[in-house]
Amino acid sequence: MHLWYDNPTCLHEVGAVVNAFSLMVAVGAGLGLVHVLRGTPEVTSRRWILAGALMLLAGFVGARLGYALIHEPYFDAHPQEIFQVWLGGLTWPGALPACLLAAYLLAFSWRVPVGLVVDRLAGMAFPVAAGAWIGCWLVGAAYGSPVGENAWYGLMIQDETGAIMSRFPVQPLAAVVLVLSYSLLPRPRPGRPVEPGVSGLGALMVLGLNLLVFSALVDVPGPRWNGQRIETWAALALAAVAALILFFTRRIAARRQNVLLDVGREP
Repeated sequence: MHLWYDNPTCLHEVGAVVNAFSLMVAVGAGLGLVHVLRGTPEVTSRRWILAGALMLLAGFVGARLGYALIHEPYFDAHPQEIFQVWLGGLTWPGALPACLLAAYLLAFSWRVPVGLVVDRLAGMAFPVAAGAWIGCWLVGAAYGSPVGENAWYGLMIQDETGAIMSRFPVQPLAAVVLVLSYSLLPRPRPGRPVEPGVSGLGALMVLGLNLLVFSALVDVPGPRWNGQRIETWAALALAAVAALILFFTRRIAARRQNVLLDVGREP
């Protein structure tokens, strides 16, 4: 999702409200670190908690720089505001490449497969993204289209001006679907190991599908390309690339397993 405001200058007028968004993202980040802690052995927990914190920092910086890049004309005229994050303005398409770069650098410095880093840390994105969706709901960002007041599925949701009307509940529904889909991710089980990278790629694919569906339902003014929001195209790319890499990862692993079985059968 994207904390969109049609004109970045109006961020000055809602600075206090943006704190609700920041609070929910912070809650999601805390839950993400708990996820990392629960999924790592105690002997290496400190190492992975630090990695998770670095990943959150990278995502935050990337989200801010991505927002500034998308709103380049405004920030060219007000470059000092790029680092004034309390004014609001974050975008997940900027956070994602920063997090992937951080994962690669961690893997390189630790001399471990990048798939292992992605497996351990990709699950953090779910509580962070769910918190961001709820934060958008609270501050009147990334809202859905208006619906009739008698529509059973409509919720009274405010926009960035504070006006409240019955809308399709994009933000809360996206958050709920994220939480539910998290339970469907592949995880190692006794007797059923999961190939390195599969868990993380599955998480990224599910996250991309969530963002693809719900960003297409957002009814907020913002930059578009070929009629679709930039976040929608980014989500499509994320889901497609993760699915392709996941497919080939599992196919290669299956071939390797078959070769080992054939070798074991040789007299």
